[in-house]
Amino acid sequence: AASGVLVAMLAFAQHPELGEEDRLFGTSTYYLLCLPLVAFSLVAFWYIERTKLGALPVAAAILEGPTAVLLEADADASSSSPLLRALLPSFKSAAEMRRQGGTALILMFVVFSQSITCWGFGDSLVPYACGNAEPGDNGKSCVFRANFGTVFATLLGSNAAAWVTPKMSGFILPSSVYAVAFAAFAFAAYGVGDGRVHSLGEGYVVGLVLAIRTLAPYMRSLAQRLIQTHYEPSQFEGMNAVLLWTSVFANVGGTLIVTFILS
Repeated sequence: AASGVLVAMLAFAQHPELGEEDRLFGTSTYYLLCLPLVAFSLVAFWYIERTKLGALPVAAAILEGPTAVLLEADADASSSSPLLRALLPSFKSAAEMRRQGGTALILMFVVFSQSITCWGFGDSLVPYACGNAEPGDNGKSCVFRANFGTVFATLLGSNAAAWVTPKMSGFILPSSVYAVAFAAFAFAAYGVGDGRVHSLGEGYVVGLVLAIRTLAPYMRSLAQRLIQTHYEPSQFEGMNAVLLWTSVFANVGGTLIVTFILS
């Protein structure tokens, strides 16, 4: 997040509408300014691993056949806490496993669909949509405003998910609005209704981009929060990894597909 805000501020100061020979600085300035952020991140990772900051004080459950073997994270604490022992699962039924499997498929679909459309397709389509909206400057100012606003849209979407009660039905409204916004954005990028897109101007395209890039992080964060309400603590890390690799696959796959289509 800090790196994204940094590059947005640098781009704003650089005036991208100027030619390369008139720009104040190049990408090397951005890389140099990002080095401290990398160092701080490494120190933070080390500190978290060393102090177990944020670790849940519960025992992990590992399935071995039909029964669960409980690995006590803190033997003294768990033996003296009847409530903790009651909360730990002793047996995982087939129905529970099917429920969790269905939840995983829904979360993977949400993450895959928003990743492949918002980032896999979206990044490549923004210049085309902006070019159709503002053909005078080939959409350069529109692209800049869309990219600049994206930084704050993603922060807003990610943090907004923390203010709602996580539940599966919470995907219905944002995913519906997202589908409409992305469809309108795709039509603008492919020149459907060229005259109408031009008459609406770059504000129309920028608004669609910001809507997409607010809702996509919102749904991604909501999916991660639902992991904590639908799975056992011992499964958090595995499910987060599943969603991460689903997102990576969608981003790379979407980029390859768009590159093939445009070429």
